[in-house]
Amino acid sequence: MAGAQAVCVFGNDLLDAACLRLVRQASVRLVALRCSGFNDVDLAAAKSLGLAVIRVRYAEFDALLAASDVLSLHLPLTPQTRHVLNAETFARLKPGAFLINTSRCKLVDTTALITALKSGRLGGVALDDYEEEEGIFFDDLSDKILQDDELSRLLTFPNVLTTAHQAFLAQEALGEIARVTTANVLRFETGEPFLAGTTLRRRAPALGIPPNTEVPGPHDLAGVTESVTRQNGAGGEAGGGGHEAPVPPPPRLILGGAEVIHG
Repeated sequence: MAGAQAVCVFGNDLLDAACLRLVRQASVRLVALRCSGFNDVDLAAAKSLGLAVIRVRYAEFDALLAASDVLSLHLPLTPQTRHVLNAETFARLKPGAFLINTSRCKLVDTTALITALKSGRLGGVALDDYEEEEGIFFDDLSDKILQDDELSRLLTFPNVLTTAHQAFLAQEALGEIARVTTANVLRFETGEPFLAGTTLRRRAPALGIPPNTEVPGPHDLAGVTESVTRQNGAGGEAGGGGHEAPVPPPPRLILGGAEVIHG
């Protein structure tokens, strides 16, 4: 923490006065919560120490588009979220906004994305997914001519950063994937409920779990492992291009932005 001006904490972390004093002594000035709740934060102590505290908030989709300087997608791919960003929604996006997509490739209409970049509607884009990535991202094509014209066009923009579906290749993410997957396998063996946020409602009855045990929303899926028992031979998207697991449609409230609680 030495030298950092901001810290990002989990929802179940305890930030009491003693903890906040240590944070402030390390020259930190901003505490960013990864959740909307702040019951474990001593706001009075934060105020007295001169620490700003912000949290994520929920907003209607249209309001989110109009207000966001940076829009980061954390959604499953469902029929309802396919091309959630298209020509119509890009037109409602705040001019000059930046887009980050590390979720699912088909959340973004690539043709509309290119148009938004050419017109200057988008200030920049960072993509870890591409709509037609199968057969491209996980093969060595360095000695071949790229046949995908839209991807070729995206790569010409100076304000577009593209990575090959590898945003999860971090020590923390891989450790969490291993932990959650192993825990769920062991819970399946002992008959215990799966970890919260990893069970799909449609799958529950076949797994011997009471229906409606857990229904993840888009905000629950951000950074959560895809440790989901799938049936009928449906594979995962571990290497890109696999089948998407069916999930309940997302609610109208979309995660976005940051709200200043104090500061």
